[in-house]
This record gives sequence, structure tokens and C-alpha cells, in this order.
Amino acid sequence: MRTEGYALRGFVAIVAVEQGKTQVQVTPTSPVLQGVGVQAMLPDPSEPYVFELEQGDVLNLETDGAQSSDLTGTLILSDKKVSVFGGHECANVPLGTNYCDHIEQQLIPVPTWGTHYIGDAFKPRNASQKDVFRVLAGADNVKVTVNPAVAGPYILQKGQWVEFYSGMSFEVVATGPVLLGHYLQGSNYAGFSPHPQCSFGTGIGDPAMTVVLPVSSYQTAYTVLTPESYIEDYINIVAPLGAGKDVFLDGEALSGPFVPVGMNPFEVAIVPVKPGVHVLTSAVPIGLTVYGYDCDVSYAYPGGGKLVP
Repeated sequence: MRTEGYALRGFVAIVAVEQGKTQVQVTPTSPVLQGVGVQAMLPDPSEPYVFELEQGDVLNLETDGAQSSDLTGTLILSDKKVSVFGGHECANVPLGTNYCDHIEQQLIPVPTWGTHYIGDAFKPRNASQKDVFRVLAGADNVKVTVNPAVAGPYILQKGQWVEFYSGMSFEVVATGPVLLGHYLQGSNYAGFSPHPQCSFGTGIGDPAMTVVLPVSSYQTAYTVLTPESYIEDYINIVAPLGAGKDVFLDGEALSGPFVPVGMNPFEVAIVPVKPGVHVLTSAVPIGLTVYGYDCDVSYAYPGGGKLVP
């Protein structure tokens, strides 16, 4: 994601979590700013940069150069387990849309990427809203098909990505591992409606980022938290077609409708929830996204997943 008009940067943060020294190799896709313990880095696939971290160390890399710089597709390899977070200090989504906001998300390792996803669109703030999605390939010659055909098909090489917009939920099927990112547009997206609880004629919501987890990671139980002080909080539930009747939220059967995802064997329910802890259970594995809107601010995160290679 990118920022317009401000010297704010995209970033990746790598955390060493195991005892002893961890060697990390980074092949960036964009110039990286020089900092303490970090030399200026240039994108060169043949020249990875090597760092040595102790347990608890955090390696923070930030974009340098043009404000359109983006670290999407950067390759990170390590000889021990690490946690990786990606995001932006204040991204405009899309570029040119007010307002910018910080976005961040913990990323999942490539061995846990999938070939089958349901991109569950956020609750529309009005009929003009379209979400931004990115598909990133983890191998060469990956064919990506989107159903309904809101975009694509695409053929991607390792580290390549595509971006598209959709106001509806859809299925992604790939011939190799891919990662699906999901972004909320800024509050003043094209055609936005001013919200009566927001001053200065602005709308609710602002850029937020989440990672869509593959169908293979779905679970039968989730416990999630929705924060205080947001005007609207929602959960998106993705279930096999016809299985929505067996989904329970906080011990109660869902009253909201499940809507089929095109002609695919999945359905999605967008359920408004109150702030607090919520427990979701199902007879079959389901997917879950948690998010919310307030004046020029938002949040989004995956409700959880079974991440196995």
C-alpha cells in the first residue's frame, strides 16, 4: 500500500523467537531506508541481505525513495522460526483517497499458504464501496482464477502479485500456493456517504488490512474480541453451502442470512456484533473475519486459523 503527499513508509518487522542466533535473509522488492544496524538496501534478486538476530530482537525495514514504494513480494528466509509483520505507517487505500491510516498484519509463512480461498467482502458502508484485494504467488507459473470473475484469470511467478477491487465476496482457486490480502478503502472513497456521527462531513472507516486465511485452515470454534468505542463492529462467517444453520454465536443460532458466494459451494454471513468477547462454534469448519468502523478509523483481523503446511 502507498501514501500520497507525506514521507510515511511501508515496513516489515521480523522478530526472532528462538534461543540463540537466528540468521535472516531478506530480498526486498523496493529500496529500504538506512537505519541503526541496517544498511541502505536495493532490490536485487541475486543479492539477498543477511542479518543475525538474537531471541527477542526486532529487525525493522522501511521503504525509501518514492512514496509509491511497496515491500509486497519481499522474500524473507530464516534458519529458525521468526514472526513477520507487514504494513504501512499511513497508507492511502487506494492512492489518492482520503484519509491515510496505519495498517499492519502478522503474516503467515509460505508453507501455510493455500490454493483455495473465499474473499469475504466487508460490510458495505454504501453501495459504492469496493474492497481492495491482493493475490501474491509463492511459486512460479501459478494460475489464479476468481469466481465470480470479478478479476483475472492471472498467471503469476514467485513473488509477483496483482491487485483488484470487488464489492462482493468471491472464490479464489490457484494451481500453487498464494496469499490473499484484503484492504478497506479510506473513509472518503469514491461515492462515500458522510456519516451523521462524524464531524467535517467525513465517513466511517479508513484503511485497514487483514490476511484472508485459506479454506484448509478453517476451524469449528473461535474466540474473538471486538473493541469498545467503534460505531459499528462486524464478523464475517464463511461456511460451506447449507451449513450456516449449524453455526452458533455466543450460544445462539444465527438469525442473519447467509448469502451464497456466486455459484460456489460456500456462503457468507455479515453479522453485526457488540463490543466484547464472542465465541463462535460450528458443526463443520468455517472461516471468520472480525472488523469495525468509526469516524476515519477501522480495524480488521482474521478470527483465527489452523496453520499447517
